[in-house]
Amino acid sequence: MDPDDYCAARGPRVGSSFYYAVRFAPDRKRCLALYALIADLYAIASSVSDANVAAAKLAWWQQEIGALREGSGSHPITRALAAHGFSSEAAVNALLRASGAVGTDLTQTRFLDDRQLLAYCSAAGGAPLQAYAMAKNIVAVESLTALDDLGSGIALARLLLRVGEDGRKGRIYLPHEELRKFQVPAADILGARQSTALAALAAAKARQSTELLDKALAALRHEKRLVRPALVLGRLYRALLEASRDDGFKVALHRVSLTPLRKFATAWRTSALPW
Repeated sequence: MDPDDYCAARGPRVGSSFYYAVRFAPDRKRCLALYALIADLYAIASSVSDANVAAAKLAWWQQEIGALREGSGSHPITRALAAHGFSSEAAVNALLRASGAVGTDLTQTRFLDDRQLLAYCSAAGGAPLQAYAMAKNIVAVESLTALDDLGSGIALARLLLRVGEDGRKGRIYLPHEELRKFQVPAADILGARQSTALAALAAAKARQSTELLDKALAALRHEKRLVRPALVLGRLYRALLEASRDDGFKVALHRVSLTPLRKFATAWRTSALPW
């Protein structure tokens, strides 16, 4: 199968936030190649139950990513990435940093403090966006820093919105230090028990995520045409945080969602209208 066709077949679920980000991208094939890689990497942590097998799969993917430096690779995804500019040393290093977040998922189910959590969010969310920019030859330090903030804000929002889902799998991404500060027992999250204390903690993390998103979106205004899908994703996750706020931050019970119309409208406004 053609590498681009392979990546398109493994594209984001119709109606998801990533679907709208790709839909409004001027370079969909590049976006789909990156999405396919990240999706395959995170499938290791979510669907491989044997720890040794998962570690071997991750190591294989990291070797495959490293092969991009020579513009090679045996997998259709890496061949697509090579064809779309992800072969520079900087882009490869960013993709390897993103794969490191999966390594964290395989070995760690708790975070001690906010510093650890933000380092994870930077690798999970910021590094892929930086790789995307590097593949498009966007190398301004200010833009790369803003993309790290944007990706970190998106990753933090995603973790916050799925607290209950992760808790039922035995994972708690909210830092232990902040659970103590807000007096939220870990057992509440693991048992999907909502409380006013958890809602207060979620509100604080939502403010932190929103501040990262707003700072990055403002800084990237001049790069709008070049990093459009990243900006669409940032706006969509900001809207999801607003929806969770309106729902009372019941993050242990369910994930909030946006209507297809609101998603489309948010993506279209981000892409087409001046800010």
